[in-house]
Amino acid sequence: MPRVEIYLSPFCAFCWKARLMLRREGIRYRKIPIRFYFGIKLPTARFREMVRRTGGDSTIPQIFVDGEYLGTEETLEDLRRRGELKSRLADG
Repeated sequence: MPRVEIYLSPFCAFCWKARLMLRREGIRYRKIPIRFYFGIKLPTARFREMVRRTGGDSTIPQIFVDGEYLGTEETLEDLRRRGELKSRLADG
């Protein structure tokens, strides 16, 4: 099973959507918290790391599979809708 990482905040509805999709597929993931208060992401080291790893995207959630950038919850939703989410994450 590939290593899935997700940058997220407990206060972000889109992050919860991504987590729910992953859980429904039985995919385990590592949470990397981003400080997010009143719509503002604090420029912590984790936030800067996420932006660097995504090539400049500062939205959350951000999902990585085996260290490679996959995308956001929209990417997961597109894969789920096409029936490719589980196989994409199973292949790494």
